[in-house]
Amino acid sequence: MSLRGLAFNGLSLIISNAWGLRDGEWKGFAAPKKLLLWGNVILILSWIVVGIANSMA
Repeated sequence: MSLRGLAFNGLSLIISNAWGLRDGEWKGFAAPKKLLLWGNVILILSWIVVGIANSMA
């Protein structure tokens, strides 16, 4: 899968998670919501790492 494909899939996950948080889908689920937010942070950090690696190549 190309870098654009990975970025698109990651962005779609983050948008759908944000939509669920805004809609109240995660209300009352503190521990899973924390895991969801950490997953989003990991996705964003992975984009940064891949971007830096691509700029060095």
